[in-house]
Amino acid sequence: DEVWLDVDSVNVDRPLLPSVSSRQDLSANFRMMYDDTCVYFYANITDDVKYQDSEKHHQDDSFEIYFDYDKDTSSTYDLNDASYTFRLGTSMKVSTGKTSDGIVYQIKPIPTGYILETLIPWTKLGGLPKEGAIHGFDFHINDDDNGLNRDGKISWAADKDISYLNPSIFGRLILSGEIQICNKPEKPIILSDNLVICENIPIELKAGTNEGSNLLMNWYKDDMLLEGSTSSVLRVTEPGVYKLKVSDKYIDNDMCYTNSDSLVIIQSIKPIKPIIRGQQMLCFMDQNNLLETYSAYSPSTYSYQWIVWNASIKIGKNSSEAEILFNKLLSGGYQIGVKAINVFGCESELSTLKLIIDCPNAILESGNKKTNVAYPNPFDDVLFVKEYETYELMDLSGRVIKVGTIVDEKIDVSIIGEGVYILKVFGVNGISQQKVIKE
Repeated sequence: DEVWLDVDSVNVDRPLLPSVSSRQDLSANFRMMYDDTCVYFYANITDDVKYQDSEKHHQDDSFEIYFDYDKDTSSTYDLNDASYTFRLGTSMKVSTGKTSDGIVYQIKPIPTGYILETLIPWTKLGGLPKEGAIHGFDFHINDDDNGLNRDGKISWAADKDISYLNPSIFGRLILSGEIQICNKPEKPIILSDNLVICENIPIELKAGTNEGSNLLMNWYKDDMLLEGSTSSVLRVTEPGVYKLKVSDKYIDNDMCYTNSDSLVIIQSIKPIKPIIRGQQMLCFMDQNNLLETYSAYSPSTYSYQWIVWNASIKIGKNSSEAEILFNKLLSGGYQIGVKAINVFGCESELSTLKLIIDCPNAILESGNKKTNVAYPNPFDDVLFVKEYETYELMDLSGRVIKVGTIVDEKIDVSIIGEGVYILKVFGVNGISQQKVIKE
């Protein structure tokens, strides 16, 4: 009928049973109108294989129309709920307690499938039409491709095949001069990398729903609307119970919407910065590697994360004790760090320890080595050395600070600052070195 050409169509594309291989296998769209006496329904179904050989209607190619006059969200059928199943041919089944009196329908085969047209009197649906009224509604299609039981099923609104038992999952149909089909948005999922606010560091909640041009998003905290929060991302700075409402912006917000599950966000204080315990001075001597053990101390029980520079963690990267391997460097220094992490994933500030090289790298020694060749130690401005002719004075990283000749068994060190140094002396009897301290 040409009257249907002026009515917008609505697609049916939610799979309820999996064996739908393509739109040619099974797909559909429908249109609806109403007047003071009847609801009018028109559906164009694409179906490449058709069967009508089963005893039960829903096991063959068939169509199911569901209607809830008062849309009371009840999970059980009452006198205002109805279901109608139409099978190819001239067979119709109605829900318990209902009759088919006054219902007119026609199923017309076409090359790509078939057309269903029906009218249902308002008196069969539980009352009379009223502009602005909200009714529950859904449309399902069963598909039988092999002459046995049905193989696939699609719906307009329901995401589970329980509409024949539970009218609360029907979609919404709104009367407003013409029927408005509430294409109920899919239930949104809230995504977040973290559910804990650590101190005052904000987190982000993201809607796992496409931000379509016809969708309106509203965020709620503790069931209160967050004014202005209408995007797919919410910046959260306070603990509470959050949820997301997705609605069709072209239909009244309170009529056509879906809520996400609630998400609880908590707040936690940061752990106390841990203390690092272990050897601060490293001495390689003739070794190329050193393995040292370090521990992290905190007054509470935490997990830990160790970080190293110019070294590698052999054991215990996430425990209170770690074995760290240091490789001898020709330049640069070593540093280790650790942070505490509580059960909520909140991290402390990073605690660091800069390591001192207790003896210089790549020191060559020959002849008879003496370890106490200079005095006094600690010293002030002069070091006394016997039996050696020249010297090098280095800091603990191996950097040469001063070189020179030993004159009258004395070395003038008045110009260097306070600290710990390595004195290396050379003579006919070989090379010796000593750690010396200037005060």
